[in-house]
Amino acid sequence: MRTFDTGAKRDSNEGKENYSVNVSALALRRYARYMTGKANLYGEGNYLKGIPSKECLESLLRHINKYLIEKQTGIVVEDSGHLSACIFNIFCIMHNDEID
Repeated sequence: MRTFDTGAKRDSNEGKENYSVNVSALALRRYARYMTGKANLYGEGNYLKGIPSKECLESLLRHINKYLIEKQTGIVVEDSGHLSACIFNIFCIMHNDEID
């Protein structure tokens, strides 16, 4: 239990996730911008309707390859949102793992 100078109390942070230092705000903003653009196309929370992990894995591997082509050759393959697409696919697989 934490007690503040004001007398207010709050539960301990011990053992709880710390997003403020363990998640990059810049990377999160980049991902959120990517997802906002995709929400305009597919609708918000579309992945919650259920995208099979196999489909996400196939897409993940395609985007990793496109990212590597761009980094290794300088040739831009389609758009430049490949890392955000990778994160989306990984998050989707992790989401599926959690609800299965």
